[in-house]
Amino acid sequence: MALEEILEIVVIDDSANHGEAVANQLRNQGLAIHTESVDSFAQLTTLLRQKAWDLLLLTPECEHFEPIAVMRTVLEQQPQLGIVIVANMATVRINLDDLLEGGAKDIIDIANPSRASHIFRRESAATRFHNELLHCRTLLQESNHRAQILANQSKEAIAYIDEGMHIYANDSYLTLFGYDDFDDLLGVPFLDMLHADSQNSFKSYLRQFQQGRPIEELFEAEGIDLATKSFPLQLSLSRISYEGEACTQIVLYNKEDSQELVRRLEEAKQRDSVTGAYTQQYFVEQFRAIVHQQNRSGHLLLISPDNLNDLRQRLGFSAIEALMSEIYHFLSQELDSSSIKQLILRTEESEPLLLARFGASGFILSLTGVDAHRSEKVAALLTATGRDTIFDLEGRTTQTTFSIAITPYHGKESNYQQVIGEADRLLEQLTAAGGNRYELYTPDVDQLTQREKEKLLAIEIRQALQNNRLLLVYQPIISLNDDPHATYEVMLRMPDLRGEQEFVAANEFFAAVHHCGLSEIVDRWVIAHALLVLKEQRQRQQYPRLFIKLSEQSLVNQTKLFHWMLPRLKSAQLRPWELVFEISEQVATEQLKQVKQFRTMLEKLKIALAINQFGEQSNHLTILQHYDSCYIKISQGLINQLAESPQAVEQINNIVQHAQQYDIQVIANAVENPQTLSRLYATGINYIVGFFIQKPSRQMDYDFNSF
Repeated sequence: MALEEILEIVVIDDSANHGEAVANQLRNQGLAIHTESVDSFAQLTTLLRQKAWDLLLLTPECEHFEPIAVMRTVLEQQPQLGIVIVANMATVRINLDDLLEGGAKDIIDIANPSRASHIFRRESAATRFHNELLHCRTLLQESNHRAQILANQSKEAIAYIDEGMHIYANDSYLTLFGYDDFDDLLGVPFLDMLHADSQNSFKSYLRQFQQGRPIEELFEAEGIDLATKSFPLQLSLSRISYEGEACTQIVLYNKEDSQELVRRLEEAKQRDSVTGAYTQQYFVEQFRAIVHQQNRSGHLLLISPDNLNDLRQRLGFSAIEALMSEIYHFLSQELDSSSIKQLILRTEESEPLLLARFGASGFILSLTGVDAHRSEKVAALLTATGRDTIFDLEGRTTQTTFSIAITPYHGKESNYQQVIGEADRLLEQLTAAGGNRYELYTPDVDQLTQREKEKLLAIEIRQALQNNRLLLVYQPIISLNDDPHATYEVMLRMPDLRGEQEFVAANEFFAAVHHCGLSEIVDRWVIAHALLVLKEQRQRQQYPRLFIKLSEQSLVNQTKLFHWMLPRLKSAQLRPWELVFEISEQVATEQLKQVKQFRTMLEKLKIALAINQFGEQSNHLTILQHYDSCYIKISQGLINQLAESPQAVEQINNIVQHAQQYDIQVIANAVENPQTLSRLYATGINYIVGFFIQKPSRQMDYDFNSF
């Protein structure tokens, strides 16, 4: 038993001291336990009717409870419930052997409860196993009942064979062989229904089936009807339980219809035999393809009627199956209604919605390409309409409410199994809370790992890219050498939809972009929108210079980048050197060949190159020998040390001197205070940028004459 499972325990003890003492000891050993003390037989009966319990602790010398009467009550209400006696073996006056013979599972000596943990684990596991076994038997009975109904109504010829003899045949089977009544078939071997030439080969086919070897093809034979007329047929074998006994099901097909049969068999595998909905297996296969192969996004709806156990007890198994069929037809009609079609923008050319049965009591729906808002609208319509719908069940009517769990999926970023699991867990919470509601799954961010948080943020970034919710902000770069050109650093921001801050933190944003493979997409978004801004500025007779950071992925795939960018540059009609692309010093060091190729292409396009975060690598000065760059931006870490570290001042002086040798302009990054600025003046640096000048702004409105 997993430690996180909570043991539900009934305690019968006058003082509650013995039972609670044992329970507390077990809690100290790591078991999660919830106890409920009982004061009367009436309360005991009520508790046993409310839910299934894992154990019952009984102190045998209770004033108001006679132990044998307690065990009799338990056997009547929950016969699978394990009863454990808690007693002081040295002082107890009741014969404990009588209690064990009466149904108690074990005894815990309160004076020496060392065995308690073992007993609890064993008996609770046995109780739960018994409950699961009863549930499986119930499902098997339901399945056999459905199968029998289908066999009776089937147009195919179906018979059940036990030890070669007929024990059941439907009307189609009787008609095929010319019999009027099944009583005429009783005691007739199935071999007598086959021509003598087919009997030996059928025996071999049957032997292969009984040995469990795979049989993929239908068996072809000659049948003999009651009038001894032969006809060609095909048959398949399968195992089935009939009236509690294992037997073999034989399904016969007319050979001439074999191709149609194969088609219908394949289609039948995809459909639930009771409701006509797709099967859960088929849905999972298709959903996996949607998520992983087609890389589609959307929302998953898990739909279940509420209070199904109460309905099952009131209406019976067959009526519940009829109800599930009615619910499927209700959902199909609603999803095909004009209101939902308009809501999810569905047309005749749209791909069909994927609606399938999920488990024994639910349905699962994939809304590919539908966002969260519209998915919630669909769920709201289904819950409201379903609440008012009257379902007709073989002459009886009933109503029910619905719970709907909604979970998003985002193509290859999502694990399809995890998406379904999240919906299933959310649905359990909704039904436990009373049902008649829908809810969109929201992960608990506090419980996510850093990688999971990045994946979640990457999903938001994808949506922001699709919905154009990202923003460009601009920070002025000031010349200390009287350069009249208005120059700005371009920065990307994403509004924080949670409202915790204005924007998502830049370090979190770009970590998610990098780790989730979105760098190239984000780079292109920034370039495209920056070019539009430059075009707008030109219409106002303004010609700013923009610095734009590029990722390593864009550099490595520069051929694709230039192929995408060239027509946009042509459309923007930039002046020479109005655009500056930045790469980090680390990338410049590790991608020497690619950067040289990149610089050559930029030179042809009259676009400048800058090396950002300069001074962080140990060999930063030697880098200048390899690159014909236009700018270097000294790293923030080095600038921050300037006011307190003479070594930092010396290092910056060396950088400026070497840069002057190669005619490279030097920019001081992250200038935050006047002290830093005053020290920078003495170094001969060319430009400064930082919050001391101006924080990033949505507008390029800095007055460069004011500095």
